[in-house]
Amino acid sequence: MVAARYDGLRAVILSSGVYDLNAFHLDCTDGLRIAIETVAGQSAQAFRERSALFHADKITTNTLLLHGRHDDRAPVEQAKAFSVALENSGGKVVLKVLECGHRLPAKTLIGVDEPFLEEMLSAEQVIH
Repeated sequence: MVAARYDGLRAVILSSGVYDLNAFHLDCTDGLRIAIETVAGQSAQAFRERSALFHADKITTNTLLLHGRHDDRAPVEQAKAFSVALENSGGKVVLKVLECGHRLPAKTLIGVDEPFLEEMLSAEQVIH
């Protein structure tokens, strides 16, 4: 959501995220549902305001999405849908679906995040 508000970001890395809170809310465990309703309420507007998927048109920051193929908390379909929405908004997006669950073990990230950051941050920024 920060990337939807600030233009100056050069790169964002998101992992194991929920990008459509309402869709997640409908299928999550009772404990998570109660926590979400306590914080966000239950209105469609509240869910939309807190769902990055519906703000993708405002995000032009280069984005790396990392998600476990076997994530039992945040469905990988959420990351795929968000990736498509970001691509449609014109930003550069890379989706890496890793062979793991919700937690992304350090060994699965080897060679994934560093090349992205090197590419996005390699150009020297001159401040006048």
